[in-house]
Amino acid sequence: VYNNTLIMDINSNNMSTAEHEAFLKEAIEKNQDVRWKVVTFHHSVYSVASHAVESDILQRREQLTPVFDKLGIDVVLMGHDHVYVRSHIMKDQKISQNTDGLTSITDPDGILYVTANSASGSKFYNIKSDIDTSYAAKQDQSKLKSISNIEVSENEFKVTTYNYDAE
Repeated sequence: VYNNTLIMDINSNNMSTAEHEAFLKEAIEKNQDVRWKVVTFHHSVYSVASHAVESDILQRREQLTPVFDKLGIDVVLMGHDHVYVRSHIMKDQKISQNTDGLTSITDPDGILYVTANSASGSKFYNIKSDIDTSYAAKQDQSKLKSISNIEVSENEFKVTTYNYDAE
């Protein structure tokens, strides 16, 4: 727990949804007074790059996202595909709130999914143009290093992502 935020990290190499759900439930039950519930893991379930259509990624999306919906998760932070993606607000594997053009959202009915790009700049994947990425509100592959800063307060969970070229 950080301030009023429960941050739960799962090992997405483990494909046991039952184990992940049990862990998340236990953590939430032990921390019922938090305002925000965040899950982090490596493999992106809403990516726009090369791994997005692989069977194990689709399986994770099919099995994990309903668990996140059921448990009232607010934000999911992921990586693996080395391309920046911010989803629309998702629920039941569908867009529950289109966030095109929005810079903030108040009390959404669903989950925000964010896939990090590359902080080190050691690897960048290209955005695939031949797959359905309608879940992506923002996608970027400018081949620049990027980092995301997260700020939390009682009424705000803010993710700001910066491109940088520090040597």
